[in-house]
Amino acid sequence: MIEYLEQLVEEKKYREALKEAERLLRITKDPHEIVWIHVARVMSHCSLGEEKYSLAGGDAAIQMAERLGEWDAYGLLTLYVGVAYARLGQQVETARRMYDFLGKRHLYRNALKYEYNAWYNLGIANFVEGESQLGTQALINALKAAEGHGEHRHAHGVRQSLIKASLEAGLLEPIPRLLAECATYLRRNPDMPGYFRSWAYHVKMRGEHALATGRPVRARMLLAKALSGVKGQPALEFLFHALLSRIADHLDNAEWALGHALAARTCAVLSHRSDLESEAALLVDELTLRRIPVPRDLDVWYMNV
Repeated sequence: MIEYLEQLVEEKKYREALKEAERLLRITKDPHEIVWIHVARVMSHCSLGEEKYSLAGGDAAIQMAERLGEWDAYGLLTLYVGVAYARLGQQVETARRMYDFLGKRHLYRNALKYEYNAWYNLGIANFVEGESQLGTQALINALKAAEGHGEHRHAHGVRQSLIKASLEAGLLEPIPRLLAECATYLRRNPDMPGYFRSWAYHVKMRGEHALATGRPVRARMLLAKALSGVKGQPALEFLFHALLSRIADHLDNAEWALGHALAARTCAVLSHRSDLESEAALLVDELTLRRIPVPRDLDVWYMNV
């Protein structure tokens, strides 16, 4: 009875899947099928960015799956409920759900292929909570799980996330090897979905690593050369201009730093990305306020207010 529903989810027809799930819930009596209907519902809402709807009834469905011994359903429900919490910024709850998923992985059959996803979300949650060592290990586990299940494209994405997290945490030692592995994957898979964006992030992280390891001139040359390759794609141009601004500031070149920051702001506006606009505005303000001295009389006025 639920084969058509599962097909809709597999084909990413999530709105149709939700309508079919509602219909089936009204007529289905078999508790095993009901659990799988809830799996489709939770997955569809989460895939549509409707996290709060994913959480509605999610725990009850998880408990039902556990009682019935429907472990693949339990795993999928637990994972997607955890992903919903992650998107809502509730990292402690995210980590708890991922640990729940991983604690039962020896019971899964089909759900086991999502193990890398659980480790990945756990790693990101740990990093957000300031647990960089736990986060690093979780992402390493995610990488091993993705490779072990033949999910090489996802493994590439995990590597990029591991590089980003390691840069932010100042854990620089493993980064050259990871960068080399990412470069190899990109070279061998030029037709992968999202190739150009992945390449741009790879170049950006190479520049960030060069800057973090005391090679700002190398970082500037790398980014300046790559900038010409993303012309006409403002969101990607933004990435390079913002980093070039930081590099120029590091080299104490105020004019270049502000020029790239203003270019980043223009790219942010053209990309219609409010998050990039906010980041660019902060960058321009930081450079402007730091580089322009406060007049003496204004300093006195502040003290007298």
